[in-house]
Amino acid sequence: MKLALLITTYNEEKRTPMYQEVIRWWLKNTAFHLFVVDSADNSFGSDIEQNNRVSVYHFNQNDFIKHNPRLINPGPTVPELLSLEKSISFFKELHNYDFVFKLTGKYTLPEFETTIQHLSIPDDVTFICQSKGTATHWQHTEFLGIRVKDFQTIISQLKSYNTFFEKSIALLIQNKQLKFIKLPPLKNTSTYVRNDRLHLTSI
Repeated sequence: MKLALLITTYNEEKRTPMYQEVIRWWLKNTAFHLFVVDSADNSFGSDIEQNNRVSVYHFNQNDFIKHNPRLINPGPTVPELLSLEKSISFFKELHNYDFVFKLTGKYTLPEFETTIQHLSIPDDVTFICQSKGTATHWQHTEFLGIRVKDFQTIISQLKSYNTFFEKSIALLIQNKQLKFIKLPPLKNTSTYVRNDRLHLTSI
């Protein structure tokens, strides 16, 4: 089974050092080819942009929001879904994988690669969820695996709920009776905090 890692970022200048550190960590400590999507349209620097193990796509989420006036207060969900939607369209190589693991670009997970190498994934599983959250109520999405053949349909369905990404995942699993598995807690060695100032020691 082929597994891809997609790192989602909003690479405004004040966040660039954080993303650079995280991307370099994944390059140094894993064998993954990294797919990185940036919704702030700002370079990560030549050592990352020109690395043959990194594929990068930049766009400006504000251009989209500006031309969609109904999204007066989009919060994090609309840009996050937009990043996923654009990624599956731009990165044609992703269609060669079985699962895409979406990772928010502030986490480093030293146990991840070993964990998924020993993971048995049934053919009818749509999502691979992180340990935190309840998949039928509120599923945390710092890390989320999505089966590639269902990816575009999943994104379209999630957008239709018009609510928080975490709640949308739970609603979709519940309403469509989709199969999922949960990973054990994975240690996070990054020191960066979420927007609510909470530091996750594991996800």
